[in-house]
Amino acid sequence: MQFYQKLKERNVIRAVIIYIASSWGVLQAVDFFSNRYNGSPLLFDVLFVVLICGLPLVVIISWFHGLPLHQKVSKKELVLISLNVVLAIVAVWYSVSSSSSKPFISKSGKSRVLVMPFTTTDTSRVYFADGITTDLVTEIGKIRAFTTIAWNTSFNYVNSSKSFKEIAEETNATHLLIGKVQRSTSKVRINVSLVDPTSNEILWTESWDEDISKIFDIQKRIAIDVSRQLSFQLTPEDERKLSARYRAQNLEAYDLLLKARAEVRKFYGDPQPLYTATKYLDEALAIDPNFPDALIVKAYIRTELTWIDKLDPMVQLEQGRIEITKALELYPASSDAHAVAGLINFFTWNMEEARKNFEASWELSNYGETSIYQCNCGYVGYEIAKGNYQEAIRIIEKIEKLDPNYIYGSIERLIAYRSLNDTLKIRQRLHSKSDSARTAPYEAAYLYELGNYKQSIESFKKSGVDFIWPTTYLASVYYKAGLIEKSDSMMQEMIRLSATERNYDLGLSIIYAARKDKVNAIKWFKSAYEKHDFWLPYARGDADLRLIINEPEIVSILAKLNL
Repeated sequence: MQFYQKLKERNVIRAVIIYIASSWGVLQAVDFFSNRYNGSPLLFDVLFVVLICGLPLVVIISWFHGLPLHQKVSKKELVLISLNVVLAIVAVWYSVSSSSSKPFISKSGKSRVLVMPFTTTDTSRVYFADGITTDLVTEIGKIRAFTTIAWNTSFNYVNSSKSFKEIAEETNATHLLIGKVQRSTSKVRINVSLVDPTSNEILWTESWDEDISKIFDIQKRIAIDVSRQLSFQLTPEDERKLSARYRAQNLEAYDLLLKARAEVRKFYGDPQPLYTATKYLDEALAIDPNFPDALIVKAYIRTELTWIDKLDPMVQLEQGRIEITKALELYPASSDAHAVAGLINFFTWNMEEARKNFEASWELSNYGETSIYQCNCGYVGYEIAKGNYQEAIRIIEKIEKLDPNYIYGSIERLIAYRSLNDTLKIRQRLHSKSDSARTAPYEAAYLYELGNYKQSIESFKKSGVDFIWPTTYLASVYYKAGLIEKSDSMMQEMIRLSATERNYDLGLSIIYAARKDKVNAIKWFKSAYEKHDFWLPYARGDADLRLIINEPEIVSILAKLNL
């Protein structure tokens, strides 16, 4: 009791309470800003150690100087302070060395696992190794203790010469799962290792040499073992999701599905991979008509073919709707199935149903399934169509955390930024784009919005891809750059194509709006509605269309779209 009274007299207790409260506030602020601006977790760790070591210092100073006329530093106090400083230096050194030798696990308790593309020495079986990679992303993602980085990012590192540490830094991964696959007609051998990318230490390794019929059991076993190696216990919900995941009933059909997925990943402009994939899927469905994964991928392909195939797009989408409805009946827990259903509803202007599909897919998604990035792209498109630009940006930012190499939301982000008149964000985004043919159309679009028309033209030429929206931008940028003849020539070609194809009319409306020709802009907008131009829901977010967006005829059309 006497000791407690001395503590009170010297204000030790009050000093400790104030110090702890202040330290807690500082840590909360650092934690918030580190998460907000992607700061290094090392700052939080070091600051935490420093503040812990500072507590004894506060007690020492309060004890020796808490009473009046006790302001001189005694030898005893000096020794204690010196000892405390030495211990603090040792603790900080240990914290820094520990942080540099171990991957960071977020404060939410989640690790970020990147499944690297599995390799094989059999070039005829690369599709099989890729399929195992994709399936493992899905399987591991069922365990909510981790964040699984999307396969779209994984496949950017096929045959990569980058070190594990570089890949981890680019993707913010805490662990890499690497593996090799060898397959014969009836047997499969899989070697798997879990790697700490900061030290290249192999944390766990295992191999399976089993009958091919055990492939799904092996995938589940790997997911469970990864969880255990990272010291996470599976929850009943994790167990339920792992057990509920659909497993192919026929291995030949599954093999054809993997071949189809490999073809879909090749698609970029040229439709031939989609046709080849459809052939494989038709063969798989002939073997197993109730194979939901094959139905999902086939319906997804139809959403892509609506832009490039000569078959009536509405016919494609209605056939896709039949396939995806059946897939949902067979496998209602599939994120992919809801994603594709959302795209079909979005393209057919069933906006409320599209919203329900996208929300269901988002909720079910493990961020690794086949078309999740397309689902999110559609989800972003829906929010833009409704004028919810901040929400669209929020969704894109969430996607990019899970899929660092996601580029499909670039044009939607641009639409949102320009609708918010955020030129600074447009400039920042432009500087973050990589210099490649795949990202060139997006770079060109950003340059167009900034008024850098000549640079924009060069970027469009670099892409070498004849998409509809880059064509629209290019015709507009030629006009604004003073190259009227080139712009007129592109417009005439678009008018010619619009006679047989539906998705050029809105582009023509945008170009006429850029030219301040309100009459023709309205004319082509109405034509886009009559032809069911799939891009029409984006109209509200287009800067050039602001010329006509409040005209009674346009307002009436958007109201019919529930926009």
